[in-house]
Amino acid sequence: MRWERIGIHWDDYRVRAKRHWIELSDQQLEFVHGDRELLMDSLQESYGLPRDIADEQIREWCTTFGEDEVALSPR
Repeated sequence: MRWERIGIHWDDYRVRAKRHWIELSDQQLEFVHGDRELLMDSLQESYGLPRDIADEQIREWCTTFGEDEVALSPR
């Protein structure tokens, strides 16, 4: 899945991010607000990862979602 879709629907995907990276706080995930660079920063901070490894983890996480998946919260 492309990051743009995840970024746009971050409120829906941040729950999944929390399940995937349990060390990230709710405050960190709220602050990320769909910004991939901020997620990388948070992974580096919380897990002590080098930037390239944090980037790779995000890329791998994105592949767990189908390309056509749209996760919209009921409004």
